[in-house]
Amino acid sequence: MALEIFGQQAMALGRLFTVASNFIDPNAYFLGGGGVEASPKFREWFLARVREHTSLREEQLGVVTFALITDLDMAGARGARARGLGLARRALIGRGLRHR
Repeated sequence: MALEIFGQQAMALGRLFTVASNFIDPNAYFLGGGGVEASPKFREWFLARVREHTSLREEQLGVVTFALITDLDMAGARGARARGLGLARRALIGRGLRHR
């Protein structure tokens, strides 16, 4: 069942990439997040499904790259950390203190 769900996600991403290829013509598509942090076998399966569902024009096929970007599942945590640091710096400045 999990593979069916990820298969649907791969199909949706492939369709999204197809739409993007028609109006911005990118030469690279990147996939990231927790799903690509899984086993190498799953990553390759998922990437193959996304490619399979991405319809590109003939001239795009020879130049386009699909790549997995790992470590992006931490983006939310990194953003929260950055926001917290910004708030702490403002609080220190508001009290006349300096951040080092």
